[in-house]
Amino acid sequence: MPLVYLGASWFIGIALASALHLPIEFLLPAFLVPIGGLVLWGNSRCARLIWISVIFAIARGIWFTVRLPHFDQNSLSTHNGIGLVTIEGVIDGAPDVRDTYINLRVNADRLTLSDRSSRPIEGVVLVRPSRPAEFRCHQGVDIKPNRVSPLYSSVLPHFA
Repeated sequence: MPLVYLGASWFIGIALASALHLPIEFLLPAFLVPIGGLVLWGNSRCARLIWISVIFAIARGIWFTVRLPHFDQNSLSTHNGIGLVTIEGVIDGAPDVRDTYINLRVNADRLTLSDRSSRPIEGVVLVRPSRPAEFRCHQGVDIKPNRVSPLYSSVLPHFA
């Protein structure tokens, strides 16, 4: 039965961390409270199980908070849903060629908005151009709405 309580507190820690969005600066000192409680009131089996369950919940909350991705203005994910954009990047791996389409994994370098403003960007995008086009690994591409074209320019990054 104690494993059920520990497992439940593990999931409660996930739920509370995702709902409350507490900063790590709060969770680390909060981790000391159940440790102190375990030291002071650890003689009783019931109290010990409660404090260990609270330790598990806070530990999972800390783990959840640390593992959350943090996006900044240079992340591609930050610009989801802003309209039509042009992405310049380099094909990251070998193209996945199918009968009617190709899957390209493109490491994005630059994002150009519809108002012609451009900014450097970091992220990976999955592109599915039409089948007749030919693409190679580590080839630069220009991704526009309804069109993916290879870049043949001298401004491509250097590949090792």
